[in-house]
Amino acid sequence: MSGTDAAEKLSAGGSSVGDEIAQVRDKPPLSILSRAVVVEVLNDVSLRTAEELETLTSGLTNPDVLEFAPRNSIIARVISMGEEKASSGDMVCFPFFPSHFQLPLKQGEQVWVFVESPDAPKTIGFWMSRISEPDYVEDLNYTHGERRFDQDVGIPAKTSDKEGSESSGDEGGEEKAEDEGYKDEGKKPGPPSFVNGIPDNDAVTTLTEKEGEDAPFEMIYTGSLAGQSFTMEPVPRFTKRPGDLVLQGSNNASIVLGQDRGWTVEERPEKPENSNAFTPEGEGLRPFSGTIDIVAGRGRFPATDKLDPDAAEDKLVDTIPRVIKNTKGMLEIDKNPSVYQKDDLRKEIKENRLDRPHEGDPDFVHDASRVYVSMNTDGDKNLALDDMTPGYMKDNHGVAAIDEKPYIITKSTEIRIVARHTKEEGDRGQETGSIRIIREDEEGEKICAILMTPDGKILIDAKEIVIGDGRDGQIFLGDKAEEPAVMGDTLADMLGKFCDQAGAEVGNQGFPLAQLKAACTTLKASLDQFKSSVTKVK
Repeated sequence: MSGTDAAEKLSAGGSSVGDEIAQVRDKPPLSILSRAVVVEVLNDVSLRTAEELETLTSGLTNPDVLEFAPRNSIIARVISMGEEKASSGDMVCFPFFPSHFQLPLKQGEQVWVFVESPDAPKTIGFWMSRISEPDYVEDLNYTHGERRFDQDVGIPAKTSDKEGSESSGDEGGEEKAEDEGYKDEGKKPGPPSFVNGIPDNDAVTTLTEKEGEDAPFEMIYTGSLAGQSFTMEPVPRFTKRPGDLVLQGSNNASIVLGQDRGWTVEERPEKPENSNAFTPEGEGLRPFSGTIDIVAGRGRFPATDKLDPDAAEDKLVDTIPRVIKNTKGMLEIDKNPSVYQKDDLRKEIKENRLDRPHEGDPDFVHDASRVYVSMNTDGDKNLALDDMTPGYMKDNHGVAAIDEKPYIITKSTEIRIVARHTKEEGDRGQETGSIRIIREDEEGEKICAILMTPDGKILIDAKEIVIGDGRDGQIFLGDKAEEPAVMGDTLADMLGKFCDQAGAEVGNQGFPLAQLKAACTTLKASLDQFKSSVTKVK
């Protein structure tokens, strides 16, 4: 940070630095971080032509750096201390974090920015992260920071205030009270909107509004090239435990480094009072249960093509969130249901923080796709795999649920495991892969293996290999196979009886048929030889 160097001042012959001290004392406080609105995200620097870059530079305070801005840079409009009103333009800001760690950010959201030396000319700015907002504004998918100014939002009216308004003789007050508490357009507070400054107060705006032009936030939202690669949609919030490290994207994909946790088949979230992150007095916490939970699709809706912003309570099942339609006609998380006191489906909600506290909790049953890596969990119990295990496996082979063990669990609707094979093409050599599934054991005969080799073989080996429980029509060898397999013991018994009877037959002269008897004797002696010692059928 630059400023007055008192030592230099004295060495130059000055005997007093009083003027400089007074100047520093009277200066307004120096702000290191500034609030800014994201005008554009430069996530893909190849998208723009030279002419488009030239157009962008015309409104920048630091146009020389635009051409060399790294991926995930932004164009920001600083709004702290009314700077947007006096500024000569927008500023290119590089990401503060290196490319190893890239945070999500969308046009129209608000972000913390700074320059390396606040009192030096602004050459290159840096952006740190999107600004966290109050709970009735904060949204994983898209956060419009201006909603924090809405006086009708976030703080439901007190009972005494409502009574005072209703009993007042002021007709204007009665009319206002009658028009409040709705989520409909044209009423108060109305659907979530994309306001500019304080609602219904044109004198207090964040971004300058120009006559004849669209609202500035609308221009930013629709004019962004990067915004065409973003999907606005409801994304459930996640309640973490204090020791968790959570990484979340904007479209319901997350990695949680925490402990074993989740709603199971047996324990379902039937109107719980708390998230399953809560463990009163540590009840239910299991030591040495560090877990990495990778999920795409927490709080999955039963039917994404039929999302209902007016869903009744009995339709808000499992860990799905409450949703609402905003003024863009898009659905988002309903972060502020308590203000809609005239809405039949929300009027009983008095505090936002108490509405659906289990929203977005880990759910082993309905979350869309999960890879669960845990050092200590009840994997079979959590997924109710014992109920899905055929009875003969449990009764005849000792298969049982395993608790309190390290697990790697993968669950989704469709699962594919693919070993790559690519042909030689240009400078790219041929790649031929394989798949191996191995169960270790110090006793060689108990090792189990399924291998798929590069030369097109499937190798299966184990002490015993049992396929199916023997029900009719269960196993087919070959596509459209129709011929039944032969049961060796049954066939041998039948042929043995045939040989006994045929060998005793006599010819028309009353003598045994020597050749037939010899053939039957030979066949009967060899019946056991065509029985396999490896394969058994039922």
